[in-house]
Amino acid sequence: MARLTDIHFHDLRHAGNNLAAATAANPRQRPDSVRRDGNGGWIIAQEPLRHPTPRSFPHLPALDTYWELFHRLVEGFGAPAQAVEQLPRSAAAAGLEVVRVDGSFIVHNPDQGFAIHAGALAAAPERATAAGLVTGEEIDRLVSDLRTAGNGGYQWVTSPFLLDLTLRKSGGGNGEIRQDGETG
Repeated sequence: MARLTDIHFHDLRHAGNNLAAATAANPRQRPDSVRRDGNGGWIIAQEPLRHPTPRSFPHLPALDTYWELFHRLVEGFGAPAQAVEQLPRSAAAAGLEVVRVDGSFIVHNPDQGFAIHAGALAAAPERATAAGLVTGEEIDRLVSDLRTAGNGGYQWVTSPFLLDLTLRKSGGGNGEIRQDGETG
């Protein structure tokens, strides 16, 4: 089972909000470690799901190929399959109260959205090719296809679909997730 990892806390009092927020950074890299704020507080985690894949209009098949490759690389670097999908249960098992589970995505203009996707993939070639997970040519081709798509012919492109979690350090209860999304 996947575990929640690398929680980075930020004090947002300067924004007029007395909320301690967090982001789960790379839950796929070190699935056996958990760090929590010793003083309690709120945690906001937002992680990309494998399905559905990012979308565009009109449909760009290279976007599907890129997203599958992205997840192949994540798992190839040691992440458990479905780590993000299991994040609510993993957070509860780590002693965090799962307050809310939701989802979202962002619709980008094509030049911005395709550039974001291309940049995510362009950051991976050295480590991915060294591990034998992909060829440099495969990455270069997909990055080129994504960047080209941003130059015209598309009306919009989405971010990945994101799993949005609101968590807090449990003050009691057993941390279990009930069918209605509440914890007990």
